[in-house]
Amino acid sequence: MSWLFGILTVLALAAFAAWLVIGAVRRTTARQAATLPAPAPCPPRAAADGPGGVPLAGPVQARYLGTTFAPSTVRRVAAHGLLGRNVVTLSVDRAGLRVEPPAGDGWCVPSSDLRGARVTSHHAGKEAAPGAVLTVEWVLGGTGLISGFVLDPAAVPTWVAAVQAVVPV
Repeated sequence: MSWLFGILTVLALAAFAAWLVIGAVRRTTARQAATLPAPAPCPPRAAADGPGGVPLAGPVQARYLGTTFAPSTVRRVAAHGLLGRNVVTLSVDRAGLRVEPPAGDGWCVPSSDLRGARVTSHHAGKEAAPGAVLTVEWVLGGTGLISGFVLDPAAVPTWVAAVQAVVPV
């Protein structure tokens, strides 16, 4: 009978620890959402195909590693759906960077908010193949951010050039 008490005690402690962690994540998300505006939603694709909407790169499937506060590559943004690690459709045109998850609304980074791009092997605490991660630096409401995407390593330099081509001078 004492083994049953031990198991229940361990389960209760694990549930309490999970409750504390979930609460901390919710508080962090709420705090960030209060200080950081939501990214701009993507216009319908038909509107993006107008003048200046011809893709410079993509659309292509990429693994989204998340967004961090610049200059950190580990201090993640939890608000506005920028935390998740999932597969997205990524494209760059003269209007900016378009990030579209399979479910839900995508977000766009207007070219005026883009600050640069580079090739790396890691982002947001996630390691990938050398030269396979495209990191895009951008500004949201005056806050510098860095978003990471895993692509085919051979294609990443093309993506860097496409993003750099629309970065304001």
